[in-house]
Amino acid sequence: MHEFRVHVETDEEGSSWWCEDGCGFVAVADTLPQLESLIHEWAEDEGIAEFKMVMPDVQAEVAGF
Repeated sequence: MHEFRVHVETDEEGSSWWCEDGCGFVAVADTLPQLESLIHEWAEDEGIAEFKMVMPDVQAEVAGF
């Protein structure tokens, strides 16, 4: 299954979402729904039927709790 790692960066201007897949795909969006749309579009174009989106930054915080 193809995996996209999703990250969020927040600063004084707001938040931005970005993702990477380890195979060269990188996308940036203002909102999570926009990012999801970009991922779905790219996966469809590449013929990727199954994928998951993970947020390693959140998982690391939860694991450290």
